[in-house]
Amino acid sequence: MKKIILLAAAIVLAMTSFAKSDLKVKSGSMAWAKENASVSVMFDFSSAKWDNDQDFKTWCGEDYEARAKNSINGFINGFNNKSKGAKATENEDGAKYRIIVKINNMDWRQSFTGMWGQFYALCWGTIEVTDIATGESVCTIEIDGANGDGDFAPNDRFTKCYKEVGETLAKMKK
Repeated sequence: MKKIILLAAAIVLAMTSFAKSDLKVKSGSMAWAKENASVSVMFDFSSAKWDNDQDFKTWCGEDYEARAKNSINGFINGFNNKSKGAKATENEDGAKYRIIVKINNMDWRQSFTGMWGQFYALCWGTIEVTDIATGESVCTIEIDGANGDGDFAPNDRFTKCYKEVGETLAKMKK
């Protein structure tokens, strides 16, 4: 009986730690996301590190461009799949808002699914939403260790990570 109670407590603890939000509004509000507006998305990996150590672009090597493109596409697809208002695009023509996803750190961890372990990507940074017409900041969001589903292919890990970030952003209430 004691083992069952300990196991149940461990499961509850694990579930609550996974349930925490990896995105937090630091300033402004999410009202922009409810508008029927076009939102231009840009990623900034210029100061991104891999595992708080190596330059992310150097770490990626020849896969950098593909991983950056997959990240943007994953984010846009995730955001648009969950958004009930604003729609994200890479094109700034006609966009009312600009989202700049600035990544400070990337890493990955192993997850165990079935017989084989997979890895999932994690990211840290900020999301800055600005009104294009005025240049004013509308909302600033902190990304704190967001991750997506595990995958065997490295490029797909990044796509899934940023898809999850986009989905989470679209569902935020504040």
